[in-house]
Parts: sequence; structure tokens; C-alpha cells
Amino acid sequence: MIEYIDKCMPSQKKECYFGNREYKIYLDYETVEQMKIKKNKPKEFIDNFKIIKNTSKLNKRASQLKFRLDEGSGRALYMIGVSDSGKTDGIDMETIYNSINYLYKMVELINAKIKNIRIYKGKCEGKFICVFRIDIPNYNQKKIPNVE
Repeated sequence: MIEYIDKCMPSQKKECYFGNREYKIYLDYETVEQMKIKKNKPKEFIDNFKIIKNTSKLNKRASQLKFRLDEGSGRALYMIGVSDSGKTDGIDMETIYNSINYLYKMVELINAKIKNIRIYKGKCEGKFICVFRIDIPNYNQKKIPNVE
């Protein structure tokens, strides 16, 4: 369920390397144009390269999410539309929805769960911030064997 909060998201503290918070301007697959593939490449090569590039990027982002979850003992906070410096200008709603779909794929890869999704107003008119609370079910129930 997506909850809309009719408040402007305040600026956030700068993103730290460690910790369970992650800021992203957006999450989405790259287009062929963004990858700057030369036009003389055959279509089959472009299509295959696009699949490999997108899969690699998705796996990298899922690994990054897993790191944030480990840093937060099974809990993480993802903020989409926020820069690494903490600026909350926001992004358009279409990009928010694309980012939500992308994050669901990341979460599925690492067997985590999105607890809630909240959308706030960004500082720029018509722009929004999306906040995800993510956890790994039964994270604290991992038992360390007794060594005697």
C-alpha cells in the first residue's frame, strides 16, 4: 500500500557510507541512449548488451540494499528523489512509479520485504520524494551456534 503524506519532506543529513539509509535520485533501467551505444552495432548486440547491463545493475543495487539491511540489523530506509547531499528537491510521479517497480525487483532478489511506502512533496513544485521501509523477515532469529 502506498500512503501519500501531504507535507514537504525536509532536507536530510548527508548520506553516510555506513548505516541503513540510502538516498537515490531515482531507480530505473538504463536506456540504450544512456549507455551511449554506437549506432553501427547490430540490433541483436544492442538488445543482448542491454539485458546484461540491466541485470548487472539490478544485482549491484540489490547487493547495496542487502548491505544497508545488514547495517540496520535487518531494517533499511530508502529515499527516492533525494540526493547524496540530502537535498529533497524530488522527482516526477512517473519516475517515482518506475522506481517503485525497480525496488520491488531488488527486494525480491534478496528475499526482503517492503513494509511501507510513503510519498511526500518535494521542495520543487510538482516533485515528490518516496520513502521505503524495508526489512528482512526473521533477521534477528538467525542463531549463532554455541561454541563450548
